[in-house]
Amino acid sequence: MQFSSILLSSLLATVAHSATIQGQVNFPYNITSKDVENTNIEIQQVGAKTSSNSLISSRVFLQSNSAFMFKDVKDGEYILSLDSIDFKFTPSKVKISVQQDQVKTYLYEVGSSYQQSKIAVHHPLQYRLSGKDPQRIYGAKPSNGLLDVEPIKTIVNSPLYLTMVVGLISLFLLPMIWEMIDPEVAAAAKKYREGNESNSTSTSTATAADDKEIEEDNAATEGNEKENVADEKRELIEEKKEQASKKSTLKNKKRKS
Repeated sequence: MQFSSILLSSLLATVAHSATIQGQVNFPYNITSKDVENTNIEIQQVGAKTSSNSLISSRVFLQSNSAFMFKDVKDGEYILSLDSIDFKFTPSKVKISVQQDQVKTYLYEVGSSYQQSKIAVHHPLQYRLSGKDPQRIYGAKPSNGLLDVEPIKTIVNSPLYLTMVVGLISLFLLPMIWEMIDPEVAAAAKKYREGNESNSTSTSTATAADDKEIEEDNAATEGNEKENVADEKRELIEEKKEQASKKSTLKNKKRKS
């Protein structure tokens, strides 16, 4: 019986020694589901850790009226943090002391130690908007200027295209670089290149002349062959005429005899 009374009193004391931490976040408009998602409200107990050596913490979401609430907070020291992706709110961190249902809140300035937080803050907490936070663009890839413009982006991101472009640029720039570094080598290379071009031109010219001569020979040969065929036809015709005249002469002789 005595043990039961002690257990009951301890439970009552535990229930009694808890508090509710409340706050209001003042948005410039009625909040949306995106604002709820992008706003993180977390409370961590100072000095208390779990078995995995991590701080004991709890998170809540904003309500439809942009308020939040932590219920059944036990006696102890806490730090409450509010972070938003899109906005800056003041204060961003608050030191909270809970002792026998009494909640005391202090400003926790950035760069100061926990013990230095002596500036009292009204509870329930009121968070006021201090501006937008364009630096908190999580997951957004920074723009690279011209490198994000097509087709430059495709060339830069493709090793094959990049190698081809660098090779072509090198072909055009290499003679200029040679000329600046060693003019004699550049002049010799230019002369050699011009000589090759002239040789190729003369070779192509000679080849064209040879082809033309071959065509003329072929044409002459075809002409000669045609003339020979015509001569043979004429000879055949004359032979036939002679044979016909001989036949007619023989017939005439037979008639006379």
